[in-house]
Amino acid sequence: MLSPSDTSYGVLNTSPSMQELDQAFTPDLFELIFAGQRTRQPASLVGLLLLLKTFQRLGYFVQVSDIPLSVVRHVSRAAGFPNVPEDLSGYDSSTTRREHMAMVRSYAGVTAFDRDAKKLMLKACVEAARSREDLADIINSAIEELLRGYREWPAFSTLLRGARRARSTVKLGYYSRIARSLDEAAKRRLLVLLERKAQDRRTDWDALKMEPGRPTVKRIRCFLRHLDWLKELAGGANPFTGVPVVKLQRFAAEARALNAARMGEVMENKRCALAAALLDRRCGEPLTTVGIWSFVLCRRCTTRRMNSYRRSRRFICSRPRS
Repeated sequence: MLSPSDTSYGVLNTSPSMQELDQAFTPDLFELIFAGQRTRQPASLVGLLLLLKTFQRLGYFVQVSDIPLSVVRHVSRAAGFPNVPEDLSGYDSSTTRREHMAMVRSYAGVTAFDRDAKKLMLKACVEAARSREDLADIINSAIEELLRGYREWPAFSTLLRGARRARSTVKLGYYSRIARSLDEAAKRRLLVLLERKAQDRRTDWDALKMEPGRPTVKRIRCFLRHLDWLKELAGGANPFTGVPVVKLQRFAAEARALNAARMGEVMENKRCALAAALLDRRCGEPLTTVGIWSFVLCRRCTTRRMNSYRRSRRFICSRPRS
């Protein structure tokens, strides 16, 4: 489960150090004047300063009851109160808090998270999801856009839902684009892979996911035949125009994790897109595999020659000299 600590979404430290208290939660002279001009009640004054300093730290408002006690004490002393005001416990449920939130937004020069801010967040999530797969990266992009627009941050759950929704929408768009780029013959070749013939125990989908294994002469011959079969399946078409590499890698990894039965349960556009991505991935692997096998076989031949040479040297050296 993704947590705020995995992103740039700020959270309060439950045990802040003295240095953090001084640097992040000490109100300056202008902030003390700002709060003193708007309220004179001890609980309201401390509550307003707590809202201001935590908002500056996080970008969103938190309940005073959720603020660590060390921060509350530090802000109270900075405001001129040796102890925490007794009436501060009722500040969160008061109407004064909502008025103070508007004051803090005005002082910080930010706009509340409203419908326009939500549209801005979702647009940023969609743009990020086109080229990124990790939810944390998508959320960070949305946070950056909110910062540039001087918008208040929503709850982390709102950002997480928006990132998931955007990623799902972008995936559906890529599935449809890849499926439309495939002709009927190519789709048929891909869908036939999922069908199991009566005399076979496995489908061609399993053969597509088959790993080359260790290099031997017999396996190299089989692999070359497998490579010809992959080229015949691909047909030379490229349905991935405009699809980022990171998305193709994700689609191929997802297809590799599904068996033929599970692939048959997904919608057709997704089925064709995942199968085409895996096929494209498998067609790109043989050159690397052949290179590795060639290196291993050459190394084996070299090792055998060196061993033969050493045995010959030992035999020659062991013969008695005349």
